[in-house]
Amino acid sequence: MAVVRFVWNLILAVLLIALIALVLGTAFGLVAARAWETDGLDDGRAESTWLWIDGQPIYYQALGDEEGPCVVLVHGHAPEGSETWTRNTSALVRSGLRVISVDLRGYGRSQRSDEQVYSVRQQADLLASVLNNLQVSDAIVIGHDLGSAVALQMALDQPQFVGRLVLIAPRLERQEDPLWEWALKIPYVRRAALWARWGGGPLLGLERKSAFADQTQVTNDYLRSVRAYTHIEGSIAAVEAMVLTPADSDLPEALEGLDVPVLVLLGSDDRVVTGEQVDAWVGRMPAADVETISDAGHYPHYEQSGVVNQRLLVLAAEARNP
Repeated sequence: MAVVRFVWNLILAVLLIALIALVLGTAFGLVAARAWETDGLDDGRAESTWLWIDGQPIYYQALGDEEGPCVVLVHGHAPEGSETWTRNTSALVRSGLRVISVDLRGYGRSQRSDEQVYSVRQQADLLASVLNNLQVSDAIVIGHDLGSAVALQMALDQPQFVGRLVLIAPRLERQEDPLWEWALKIPYVRRAALWARWGGGPLLGLERKSAFADQTQVTNDYLRSVRAYTHIEGSIAAVEAMVLTPADSDLPEALEGLDVPVLVLLGSDDRVVTGEQVDAWVGRMPAADVETISDAGHYPHYEQSGVVNQRLLVLAAEARNP
């Protein structure tokens, strides 16, 4: 009986400690989140460009020869938005391409909204509106991570904007895990957890490092540049709205109807997206090739930028001289 009582008391003690840790962690996260957001969209940007789409400022950059073939860069689920392409844009521009990068709603320097307007289809419609304003058509659209889903959905819904697709470490939906999904169901815990993981908190750096094959590239300066965008007012509310937005896309079921050539680039050491996961849906597309980038994780365009840039330039040359 004494042993049973001891075990029972031990279990209660562990549960009590876990509850206290949860309460303290939640409280700290909420306080930190409130004090974290100190910047406006245009802070620190002397030369920036926004389009007003549906009454909200959406940030974009258009670089290079306006008469050259057009490349559109679509970032994934990363607070820095289009800054993820910093090791790619210059090489593409030097080759004579017109390069357009867009911060999707809630990312980078684009408007944060606390409404549930972050589905794949809604972001695809937003991207199409930007390209329509810029009079873009038949472009090489390059998506990374969840930006690949946005690019695919736009190609299905409004194919006039897309001549070719490049999908880098593509994901069609946010991956779930039971503990994380449980935390997201509790409002106060949810906001604290979102700050810790995606809003600039300590888990952001750990998660980004785990996504790289060569973790030495995830320097303090790199993480500081990523976290800079989480200081923009409304960031936590936007991330919370993202996870609450109902899923809405035609993927992967509608991929059989995709009528453009697709190149998929996978990092050989990607621990976020595996080849098996991609194979489960890439076979649905009529014209898709899959290539592996050696010594790269989930950010091959950053980790192995020279290799990826060269592949993109070859693709652009093929599009220019079919």
